[in-house]
Amino acid sequence: MSKRRLALALLFAPALAVLVEACVEPPPKIDSIPASGLALRVTVFGASAEDMRRSLEAVKQNNKSFSLVTDGGDGEVLVGLDNDSPACVAPTALCSYKVAYRIRDNEGKTIAEETTSVNATSDHCSGLCAKALNNISVKVVEAAAAALKGSVSSTAYDGGEPPDGAIVGGELAEAVDAAPPAPTHHHSKSKTAPPVDAAKPEPTICSVGHGAHLPSDEAEKRAAQVEVLKRINVLDQDEYDCLRKAYLERL
Repeated sequence: MSKRRLALALLFAPALAVLVEACVEPPPKIDSIPASGLALRVTVFGASAEDMRRSLEAVKQNNKSFSLVTDGGDGEVLVGLDNDSPACVAPTALCSYKVAYRIRDNEGKTIAEETTSVNATSDHCSGLCAKALNNISVKVVEAAAAALKGSVSSTAYDGGEPPDGAIVGGELAEAVDAAPPAPTHHHSKSKTAPPVDAAKPEPTICSVGHGAHLPSDEAEKRAAQVEVLKRINVLDQDEYDCLRKAYLERL
């Protein structure tokens, strides 16, 4: 190959890679997205986080009532990823991700969480992981639509009376606080409270932190991501602690 041809090949290689990536179809129509719309606040961390975010943004192309928002919306979704694929070898190509997600309503209550594996297979490697990320996008959006369906929000009442049995904001807690104290039987002997088991299960989202050795720059990048998520109050303290420890152990 002449020097001129080699230079042209090097010049157009990045553009070709972008073109191949751009040829990947966006996620398909998701029937579980309500016609009234679904707006989510989504944060992604871990492997391929930027590509995962772009895949979620692309959901709107075939689902006009779906949107990602930075404030408000119907709920909050946190997605963590770890690429556990073997080496991609055609014609038995595979791209696989371990995925953990957590869905919270607008009251900050966790209403769904799961750890799962999502993959894509093909007879060639090009664009395969982008297809896997599309599959993850569909799964996460479907889970959010199901979990948030029919959730009670104080903004839905527009200042009116809530339906019978509905709990709005902290009204239930306030009612409990206002209730008269239960009668105390002074004649009974005081009993020592049973010991509390200090061993708590690891938060679901932490499952994507564990894995094989990572290059130092990648492990440090993921540790930095969870540092930011803790500072902006997306991660709880126990989630932050286990994720940061897991990533630093992979250095």
